[in-house]
Amino acid sequence: MNLEAYAFKTASDAAEAIRSGETTSTELTKHILKRVAKYNPKLNCIVSLMHDQALKRAREADEALSNGVNWGPLHGVPITIKDHYEIKGVPTTCGSPNYANNIPERNAVIVDRLLDAGAVIIGHTNVPELAADWQSYNDIFGTTVNPWNPEVTPGGSSGGCAASISAGLSFLSIGSDFAGSIRVPAHFTGIYGHRPSMGVTTLRGSVPGSMNRIQRTPSRMSTPGPLARSPDDLKLAMNIIGGPDQYESTAFTWKMPKPRHRKLKDYRIGYIVDEPLCPLNPDVQIVLSEAMDKIAQNVASAKEGWPSVVDPAEQFHLFKLLRYGDKAAQLKDEDLEKTKELAKRKDLDDEGLMAWVWTTEQRHHIRFEEMRVATRDLWQKIFNDIDVFLMPVDYTTAFPHDHSDPMTGRVIESPWGTREYMDQLFWMTFSSITGLPCTVAPVGFTESGLPVGVQIIGPYLEDGTTIHFAKLIREIIGGYIEPPGYRL
Repeated sequence: MNLEAYAFKTASDAAEAIRSGETTSTELTKHILKRVAKYNPKLNCIVSLMHDQALKRAREADEALSNGVNWGPLHGVPITIKDHYEIKGVPTTCGSPNYANNIPERNAVIVDRLLDAGAVIIGHTNVPELAADWQSYNDIFGTTVNPWNPEVTPGGSSGGCAASISAGLSFLSIGSDFAGSIRVPAHFTGIYGHRPSMGVTTLRGSVPGSMNRIQRTPSRMSTPGPLARSPDDLKLAMNIIGGPDQYESTAFTWKMPKPRHRKLKDYRIGYIVDEPLCPLNPDVQIVLSEAMDKIAQNVASAKEGWPSVVDPAEQFHLFKLLRYGDKAAQLKDEDLEKTKELAKRKDLDDEGLMAWVWTTEQRHHIRFEEMRVATRDLWQKIFNDIDVFLMPVDYTTAFPHDHSDPMTGRVIESPWGTREYMDQLFWMTFSSITGLPCTVAPVGFTESGLPVGVQIIGPYLEDGTTIHFAKLIREIIGGYIEPPGYRL
């Protein structure tokens, strides 16, 4: 058979081909590793290649199947996983020199769930240092480039995941998302990504501060999630990685609810194409506007604009408070007094606001959390009248590599001049602070040939609705398209 014909198919297609005997896990894994050998030196997306372990696992998968044993829905399928999740015996660095020699003694929970489902993990994918950037580069492994244009970034922090999927080097990848780390790479590389409802997936076994070794309190806004070439694969992955953490599973189970509707014509949507607080670059706005118009013409009802109860500026400010608060524990004692002085500024810029959050009283942090929950409740009421809400992913498409420090001082070129790098936080706000599920779907390309995606936000815990909506709109606006130049 022509194995190259499978390179850009879905994980579901690959699993079926192995189950039916059309190919074997060993044949498919060897072919994917051949593709990795040719294209990864250019992309630098897979940084800890598990060549021998993957082939051994693939042979075991074939032997099991020959004996009538099916490991699960990913039986024998080659996949990748972000260098953020521990894999036993494999360097897990999170892009930080401090973890360069970290060889875990056990797997992250997410890794075990993928293995239990039959996956063949071929390696870790690249990230920015400590998974804290919208680009993917670090001093250990270097820079990952975008399959659509090597001069621009594939995004971050799950940029290595996205590049491996877009270029056909993996059938599925698992990343994580705090402030767009799944959503931005999906948007930049023209693939699908899903940020799950908060609490549906577990970070146990993530680096830094692995919960395999210490009981670290997970971020209130960070969550593992899948990147793939089809919405069906997002659903497949969520049914594998979703579920309560180890101890909670004693009492709880999780099942993804069915989508609210089966047909696109039955969906009620809200949407916004632009916002003066963070206007889109014209090339992004053109593509999104055309996609939104097509979608609006094919649903039960469509209303443009923010819901009347949503104050985007207020929610963006809350996101900053929560984001800074999430990092407060990192403040060193010797820096405390200097930070307190910085926090006394009368007109707080972002640096001063961060200092204030880092040094403020505990009662304020409790209040921030109360505001976060109240914001989720507000959006839940909105979803009584609509089923999903659509919005941009980022104001820009993939931009040129920029590794200058500090990150907060970077700018991105636009037709209006330079834009602040950190403005990318704005469109991340609404799913991150609420913990609502969000699926990113590709909706087209700019004249320069770079992908554009859309965020589909839905009701809390109704991940199946946003994923299914992404599947439905593929019929009218298209979906994943393979980048040119990656066929053997």
